[in-house]
Amino acid sequence: MLAYFTLSPYDSAVIFGSERGATSAEYAIMLAAVAAVIVVVVTALGNTTLQLFDPVGTFFQTHH
Repeated sequence: MLAYFTLSPYDSAVIFGSERGATSAEYAIMLAAVAAVIVVVVTALGNTTLQLFDPVGTFFQTHH
């Protein structure tokens, strides 16, 4: 006869070890990923934004 066993959250924590939250290493990896995304976005948008203001700078240089 095949018996089915159900595990409660407490039982699985006892058997498999408790996972209470993220460790500092996981936070460091997430922080590095967020920082990398910010660097890529600022680099990509920074050059585009700088080109938008070139005509304004040229205007003030020639009419000052």
